[in-house]
Order: sequence, then C-alpha cells, then structure tokens
Amino acid sequence: MIHKKVFDYLQKVYEDHNYKMILLHGTAGGGKTYLVRNFLKDKKGFYFKCLSQHPPVQIRRFIRVVRRQYPDFESDITWKDFLTNLYSLAKKENFIVVWDDFHFLYKITQDILIPMERHSVNAPFTIFITSSYPQANFISFRFEGFTQDRFHQIELKPLSFKEFRDYYKDMDPMRQIELYGITGGVARYMEWIDPNLDLFDNVKENFISPTRLPYYDPCSVLRYEFHEPSTYYSVLQVLAYHELKIGDLSHQLNLQTHNLTSFVDRLREMKLIGRVVPGNSTNPKVTRKSKYMISDMFLYFWFRYVYFDPEALHMLNPDIIVKHLKEDYNTFIDHIVVEISKQWLSSLTDPFVPLLTSPWWDYETHSVDIMSTDYKKAIFGDIFIDETLYTKQMYRNFVESTQVVPFKSKLRQKHYYFISKKGFTPDLRRIVGNRKNVQLITLEELVEII
Repeated sequence: MIHKKVFDYLQKVYEDHNYKMILLHGTAGGGKTYLVRNFLKDKKGFYFKCLSQHPPVQIRRFIRVVRRQYPDFESDITWKDFLTNLYSLAKKENFIVVWDDFHFLYKITQDILIPMERHSVNAPFTIFITSSYPQANFISFRFEGFTQDRFHQIELKPLSFKEFRDYYKDMDPMRQIELYGITGGVARYMEWIDPNLDLFDNVKENFISPTRLPYYDPCSVLRYEFHEPSTYYSVLQVLAYHELKIGDLSHQLNLQTHNLTSFVDRLREMKLIGRVVPGNSTNPKVTRKSKYMISDMFLYFWFRYVYFDPEALHMLNPDIIVKHLKEDYNTFIDHIVVEISKQWLSSLTDPFVPLLTSPWWDYETHSVDIMSTDYKKAIFGDIFIDETLYTKQMYRNFVESTQVVPFKSKLRQKHYYFISKKGFTPDLRRIVGNRKNVQLITLEELVEII
C-alpha cells in the first residue's frame, strides 16, 4: 500500500485511543483519500466529502450519509445541532469521522470550528483532510492549544524515488527514472502507470487521454485554489523552461516585481514551486542569490510538454506532445536525475552529513549540477545525460571548474561524483583508479545505490 507507514500509524493511534483529531494534509492527488478509504474499510465511520456548495445543500447531503447508518438521526437541523447530535452518537459508539477537502467546508461555514473545538474532548476519532496548505496552517493554528493526545497533524508527502522504486522492483531502472519523472511519486499519477508500456506510450495512453483529462487536468484542479489563475499558470509555464530569479521572472512576464511577489509566495506556500540557493550558501534562508523552480514533478512535465501545446491536447493529437517530449528527452531526464541525486546526497552519512544539497552557479558561466556540503567538506556532482561516454577531458574540465566555487574557509575534503547515462571511457576509469574521493556512477548504478 502507498504510504503504508502513515496507515500503520493511524491504525496504532486509533487502537490506542490517543489522538482525537488528526489533520492529514499534502498536495492534491497525494493519496490522502485513498489512504483514508482503506483505513475505514473495517471500521465504523462517516466519510463526508466537502464541496463548494451552499451550507443548506451540503448539510442535507451529510445528514443523508449519517441516516444510512442511523435512520432516526434528526434531519431538519442546523450545523451546530448536526455536530452536537453526531458527537452524542460518538459517546455511545466508537466511530471515525472524516472531513475530506475540509477547507471547502470552512470557506462557506467558517463558524463550524467553534462547536468542533467545544466538543473536542468527547469528539469521535476525527480526520481532517486538506490539500490547501494555507488552510492546513489555519486549522493547526486553531487547535495549537490542544495537547498531543487531542490533536496531531501529518503531512502526506509524495514518495521519494527510493520509495517509488520499491513499487516497481522488476521494472527496468531507466523506466523507473522516466516514470518517476512524470509522477513525482504522487499516488494519483502512479495509479495511471502501465508498467508494461514505455514512457512515451504511457504519456499518450494514460496521461493525456481524453477520458482522463476532464477530471485531472491540473489547470482545472488549480483553478479552485487561485483567484487569478492566468498569472499562476504563466509563472508555472515560464518556470517549466527556466530556473529564474524573481527579477528575471518578472521580466519574462512583463510584470513589476512587487506585483509578482504575492503570486510566487502563494505557489511556494502550496509547495508547487521551490526556492533554490547556490550549494555553498552559508545562510540559505536570507541569501539573495536564489532562483525559483517547479518542485512538483508532474506539474513540471505538464507545463513543459502538455500545456505548451494545448491545441494538440484538445484536438486529440497527442503525437505532437509526445514528439516534443522525445526531442527534449535528455533535458527531461537530466531534470529528474538532478532531483534523484539531490534526494540521495541529502540522505548521506558518509563521507559526511550534508547541511545543504543544491546546484551551484555564479553570475558568469560556471555551474555545478549538484553539490552537498557541511562547509568543511563538499561533494561536487556532474550529471551527463547523453548517448556518449563520459571522457577523461570532461572529467578534468569539471574538476578544474569546481575550483572557482567559493567557501568562507578552505575545504578539508573534496569529493567528486560523476553520473553518466552511458558510462565512462576506459582511459577515464584508469585515471580514476581506486581514488577514494572519486565515484563514477552509471544511471543504473545510481538507481541501485539509492
């Protein structure tokens, strides 16, 4: 099961009667509903799907849900009475209440938290689900005075590549990388994968099919979150092709920086884009040498290839989109391998425990694909996605280029990791020999290491 650890945790706290309220939040499509659906299978409980409906319409629907199990449950009541009666039932029987997409209900019935707070001591085992990070923060704030035996929150994150590949152990390593790149470890998108199809057929048959689009087009999903979706979509479209500083992004969109900042902050708050700092930054939170990038891998795929050609999508001509992906294949793979390498290097304990893992660049022509450091030691990584072998001269050029990376104090150790799709020339392998500070890694070996 996807997110088995979280499932087991919910099971434990339910059996121990510990947490009365749990806030389960994360990105849209991250598997929250799937997880709770399986959690409820052998338990008594109510699942309420919160929608953008007027309160009288929504409460009648919720009452119908309760009356399927309790026909005598009062039907013509207010929200306050609905919760009072529901919690009175909870005193008699042990059941679970799930509020899915709770932020929609809160938007139209903001005083609903008041009776929830009032009845929290005797409340049933309650799970709030939300994919809206601002609302998750607000709910957490409202309950921050509760002790841990009454309220707890869990962020359901996309699977790391290591967790992702555990579901596809028999799959070719290259295909594991490719399919992680279009799903980002998000449960909803993983359900679309056909392990027997290659990347391009999966995209054509499963990710941009006309039967799926009306329900899962991310532009339609995100429209509920944004008041001015066109600006947000434009930011994502530009960032799908460039990692940019805020000033460069405003120039690309022909917007003043101060007008753009709120849109960028909102996308960051929702964890759809991320801020990237140079890999030698000693104070990453405040450095101005930062750029923005799409952190959601499915959105990166969508805005780079699908939203780039919406005409082809809606005229049912997916071959245009697939052709674009094939022509851009090496860049697509490079983007994924950088993310996978970042996950791997961030988790290392040997040769040191990194404090920062990130690409490095300066304002000229120098860059390092990925590096990790604890500011006393550093790993410099070069990623080569091409159909040729990595050569001795490329090795020398890279090592020399890393000399310009500035650190406040001299590094005690320098390590060099080279990741190549096709491998390395024999003369390079001879030069490297048994050097402990140099690793030559093919993509297949990278998958196995992780």
